[in-house]
Amino acid sequence: MLMHQSRFLGQRSTTRPPITQASGFTLLETLMAIVAVSVVLIAITPPIVMVAASRVQTRRAEQALQVAQAEIDAVRTIVERGVYSTAELPADIGANINNVAAPNSVSTLLKSINTSCNSYTGTTINSTTLLPVDITGDCRSDFLVQIFRTTGPAGASTPTTGFKIGVRVYADIPNLRQNLGNLQTTQATLKFTRGLGQQNARPMAVLYSTLIRSDTNNSLRDYGTVCSTPGAC
Repeated sequence: MLMHQSRFLGQRSTTRPPITQASGFTLLETLMAIVAVSVVLIAITPPIVMVAASRVQTRRAEQALQVAQAEIDAVRTIVERGVYSTAELPADIGANINNVAAPNSVSTLLKSINTSCNSYTGTTINSTTLLPVDITGDCRSDFLVQIFRTTGPAGASTPTTGFKIGVRVYADIPNLRQNLGNLQTTQATLKFTRGLGQQNARPMAVLYSTLIRSDTNNSLRDYGTVCSTPGAC
């Protein structure tokens, strides 16, 4: 009996519970998961970049349009004021506003919302010269503006009481400044491209308007004269 118990105890001491395999991912499964995630990221990254770039371009185009409209509104205010000189108006380019040459130089003046660095006094800038414009107040140019006008009605008083005005707004970027001899006048299209695309040579905003003093006896006649040119109004 004693020997039987000893043998039984010996058997119990040598018996071990079965070893269970720990659950988890193998190295191959981990690598496959990494590859799958990488493929997904590669697939969704280009659309995200494209959307971000499109938003930046759209925002810049909106700012350029606002700059163009602000330039026209400023001249309109001068004309409606009634007391002004020709030197306060944009450069006179003759009768045909649709054939104004592209700009080929940049003014050394700066039009800025920050009075401490604003050097533009409102005097006439040559029609082929770009005026740097700072819209953020950091004293650095954001856009380059070309502004011009038609001569106005024949026989009108000096300064003229009515004319057509045009504004082209270019992005102030190094590539454009280096390409002044090859600038174009057709507005850049908003499409996703590598880099800055058409902004290197084309204006981001082009705006035309007709300005007539409304408080003179000849206002209606001047309006009809200015608008008599095909495509003028």
